[in-house]
Amino acid sequence: MKRPSTDKAFYTTGEYVGHFKPDSERNSFRGIYSEKRDYIVGQIDRIGGKNLRILDLGGGMGRITIPLASRHRMVLADLSLDMLRLAGEAGNGFHRLNCDAEAPCFAGQSFDAVIAVDLVSHLPNLPHVLQELRRILRPKGYLMIDVTNSNPFWILNYPSYVNPWRQPGRWIRTFLGAGVPPEWQGRIHHLSKRRFARMLRRSGFSVLDWAAFGPPWCPKWFLAVCRVE
Repeated sequence: MKRPSTDKAFYTTGEYVGHFKPDSERNSFRGIYSEKRDYIVGQIDRIGGKNLRILDLGGGMGRITIPLASRHRMVLADLSLDMLRLAGEAGNGFHRLNCDAEAPCFAGQSFDAVIAVDLVSHLPNLPHVLQELRRILRPKGYLMIDVTNSNPFWILNYPSYVNPWRQPGRWIRTFLGAGVPPEWQGRIHHLSKRRFARMLRRSGFSVLDWAAFGPPWCPKWFLAVCRVE
């Protein structure tokens, strides 16, 4: 596998579209991608009411935006024009905007809720992004955000992710790299739940609930349901 470039051109040129295929039958995490999407849609419904203004930041091809667009004012923002094109082909009833998650182009207090899923592992300066998310959320607004677990033992549950028998050296480097394959190290950043929670608190969010996806003994993803303090 070719090593990804270290700048944002990897996302803006459309190269990443060929890598991110969560619904592919060949994706080791296809099932828990679906579980995570269903959980988020359910959490939004439990907030109550309709016609909420919701931002799906880094929402790609609209996997989460599209199910919510019939009852809320959804804004799908992504750095990749190719992802936004795919979203437009898959659904309608929402706004699409080409936007950098590290500099979200929205006025303060613009949204009732923000969804940031399968995103922050790509962002090297997460504290800055969290401050921006707090800025664009309305008072008592909700944030649903996840991170990949830096405890690498979850990879034991997914041998097709990195096959230890066929690629023992790559498997070892992935394990030592906190679950990040060697060709992605330097671009992808996994975090522990404790460190993630500390960042959220310092950025002015109260964590209302946690969800875990993957092996119960060592989840792959932690997802926080937060509210602006």
